[in-house]
Amino acid sequence: MRCISRTIGVLEEFDVETHGEYRYHVFLLTDWHGEPSNLQPEEHAEIQWFSEVEAVELDLAHPDYPDLFRKVEATQLSGT
Repeated sequence: MRCISRTIGVLEEFDVETHGEYRYHVFLLTDWHGEPSNLQPEEHAEIQWFSEVEAVELDLAHPDYPDLFRKVEATQLSGT
Protein backbone atom coordinates (compact mmCIF):
# COMPACT_ATOMS: atom_id res chain seq x y z
CA MET A 1 0.00 0.00 0.00
CA ARG A 2 1.31 3.47 -0.91
CA CYS A 3 -0.29 6.88 -0.72
CA ILE A 4 0.61 10.50 -1.38
CA SER A 5 -0.99 12.97 1.01
CA ARG A 6 -0.69 16.43 2.47
CA THR A 7 -1.99 17.92 5.70
CA ILE A 8 -4.98 20.17 5.09
CA GLY A 9 -5.89 21.05 8.64
CA VAL A 10 -5.45 20.52 12.34
CA LEU A 11 -8.57 21.11 14.41
CA GLU A 12 -8.60 21.58 18.18
CA GLU A 13 -11.12 19.76 20.35
CA PHE A 14 -14.32 21.82 20.54
CA ASP A 15 -15.54 20.38 23.87
CA VAL A 16 -12.48 19.96 26.09
CA GLU A 17 -14.51 19.46 29.28
CA THR A 18 -16.29 16.43 27.82
CA HIS A 19 -13.62 14.88 25.57
CA GLY A 20 -10.30 16.19 26.86
CA GLU A 21 -7.68 18.02 24.83
CA TYR A 22 -7.34 16.53 21.35
CA ARG A 23 -6.09 17.61 17.96
CA TYR A 24 -7.68 16.21 14.82
CA HIS A 25 -5.23 15.97 11.92
CA VAL A 26 -6.85 15.99 8.49
CA PHE A 27 -5.08 14.78 5.35
CA LEU A 28 -5.92 14.97 1.67
CA LEU A 29 -4.91 11.88 -0.30
CA THR A 30 -3.99 12.69 -3.88
CA ASP A 31 -2.78 9.25 -4.95
CA TRP A 32 -3.41 5.74 -3.63
CA HIS A 33 -2.18 2.28 -4.58
CA GLY A 34 -3.31 -0.88 -2.83
CA GLU A 35 -6.25 -1.76 -0.63
CA PRO A 36 -7.01 0.37 2.44
CA SER A 37 -7.16 -1.46 5.76
CA ASN A 38 -8.12 -0.38 9.25
CA LEU A 39 -4.91 -0.62 11.26
CA GLN A 40 -6.47 1.03 14.35
CA PRO A 41 -9.87 -0.64 14.90
CA GLU A 42 -10.00 0.74 18.45
CA GLU A 43 -10.10 4.27 16.93
CA HIS A 44 -11.97 3.76 13.64
CA ALA A 45 -15.16 1.83 12.96
CA GLU A 46 -14.23 1.41 9.30
CA ILE A 47 -12.20 2.90 6.47
CA GLN A 48 -14.04 4.07 3.35
CA TRP A 49 -13.72 6.57 0.50
CA PHE A 50 -16.25 9.41 0.42
CA SER A 51 -16.97 12.36 -1.79
CA GLU A 52 -17.26 15.75 -0.07
CA VAL A 53 -21.05 15.61 -0.48
CA GLU A 54 -21.20 12.17 1.18
CA ALA A 55 -18.70 13.05 3.92
CA VAL A 56 -20.61 16.06 5.27
CA GLU A 57 -23.66 13.80 5.81
CA LEU A 58 -21.73 11.48 8.17
CA ASP A 59 -21.76 11.58 11.98
CA LEU A 60 -18.35 13.26 12.21
CA ALA A 61 -16.01 13.56 15.20
CA HIS A 62 -15.64 17.35 14.91
CA PRO A 63 -18.25 19.97 13.95
CA ASP A 64 -15.75 21.90 11.77
CA TYR A 65 -15.08 18.94 9.44
CA PRO A 66 -17.87 19.82 6.98
CA ASP A 67 -16.55 23.36 6.44
CA LEU A 68 -13.02 22.05 6.06
CA PHE A 69 -14.15 19.44 3.50
CA ARG A 70 -16.04 22.09 1.51
CA LYS A 71 -12.97 24.37 1.45
CA VAL A 72 -10.76 21.54 0.22
CA GLU A 73 -13.28 20.59 -2.48
CA ALA A 74 -13.49 24.21 -3.65
CA THR A 75 -9.69 24.47 -3.73
CA GLN A 76 -9.37 21.22 -5.71
CA LEU A 77 -12.02 22.33 -8.23
CA SER A 78 -10.38 25.73 -8.73
CA GLY A 79 -6.93 24.14 -9.13
CA THR A 80 -5.28 26.29 -6.44
